[in-house]
Amino acid sequence: MYAIPNPIRSYNVTTALLISTLSVKVGNCYPIRKRSAVNTKEEFVGVLMAIIVVTTTGRLAIFQNYGKFVGEGTRPSVPDTHSKLNDFIKFMKLKSGNEGRMCDYIGVLYSRSLMNKCTGTVKEYITFLKDCRAKLISLFDEDEFNKWVSSEHSYNYYKSKIGDIFESVGSNGTAKNGRPHFISHIVVSHLDEIFINNCEEEIDVELGYNGAHGPYLIDCGVETKNNRDRWNVFAKFILDIIETACTEELDVWGLERVKNLVVVKINLRPIGLIDVECISCKLVATDERTNGSRLISMTPNLYQVYEWPQRIEFGSLTTALNGIATNAVRTFSTNEIFESMVINERYRFREETLKWTHYVSLVGKDDIDNCSARAEKCNYQDKVCVKNSRIGKKRKLLTVVATGRRTSSRLSDKAVSYYGE
Repeated sequence: MYAIPNPIRSYNVTTALLISTLSVKVGNCYPIRKRSAVNTKEEFVGVLMAIIVVTTTGRLAIFQNYGKFVGEGTRPSVPDTHSKLNDFIKFMKLKSGNEGRMCDYIGVLYSRSLMNKCTGTVKEYITFLKDCRAKLISLFDEDEFNKWVSSEHSYNYYKSKIGDIFESVGSNGTAKNGRPHFISHIVVSHLDEIFINNCEEEIDVELGYNGAHGPYLIDCGVETKNNRDRWNVFAKFILDIIETACTEELDVWGLERVKNLVVVKINLRPIGLIDVECISCKLVATDERTNGSRLISMTPNLYQVYEWPQRIEFGSLTTALNGIATNAVRTFSTNEIFESMVINERYRFREETLKWTHYVSLVGKDDIDNCSARAEKCNYQDKVCVKNSRIGKKRKLLTVVATGRRTSSRLSDKAVSYYGE
């Protein structure tokens, strides 16, 4: 599902799917629209249910097959009306039957946070969808719908309200029921990828497992006493980096500056705290986890060339994404700012983090030199070689990364030490 987890949430696969199906293309992007573009509460609940379906499942192939099922060709489709939701339910029954397992539909990083009825049988999930829609219809009467349109009620309010709905309709009676308010956070964040949020409230971000642990991987230069303080310092640190980034750095992130405001290129959404949570999550997802899709392995002597990202078709959105990605690669490959990879000094890992002791081996400098020598012989331009070392009596992480951005003969010259002496 996630070809490469992206720190900017708009470029993750499920979000891109929603942008491509629920937004309107203008020029080369899909700009967020005014909330007044939604005419009725029924239309709004339909959009919200489409977001909930994508959030609680996530496999792109499912929505490609559903698009064929409803006669929309090979382009992915989402159930954004009541009739389409009924068609999606029919599609699930036809594909899997009532006793089919939801593991065939789930393809999201946060699957362990999903509610019980989203991870059991297809029959349970269908019940969840029907009950969820009924609760949302009840919540969004004319008055509440107008408060959403005017942004009087926004992230904090709906994260709580929709989370309560998930908690009640997603439980199958057992003690554990995932993390419904975190799933609600994702749903509301997806909604703000489609429609403008003009509310000026101070956002109380719901953190997932990865999002809560990301701040422990970064040395922000400030000591903190508790998790909340650490998150606040981390959030300010990341947002300051983004706000002060030059045009070339923003290009590599898929961002741009419009009227002194940093926005996502694909939908012109302003960067904010929601993105910090996603960046924190992806720090853990790409650098800490140990399966084959991660950068650093529990067995760092083993490494391989990655054949990602997979090609994923989003219709006309694919062309826009290709353009953004091509520009990012060209900028990174040719601009002097990235020539010495000095940018990595802004993202140095915290040496006191205990988890890094798992990656530290008992080798010396010769082994690191051998790693660079092996990299120099490498014929692949995108091969990454990682080696860790014990330095003196104190454990430190010395990571040599051969980026191979130009030619293989220059790999050892472009090696970067994330930790110095």
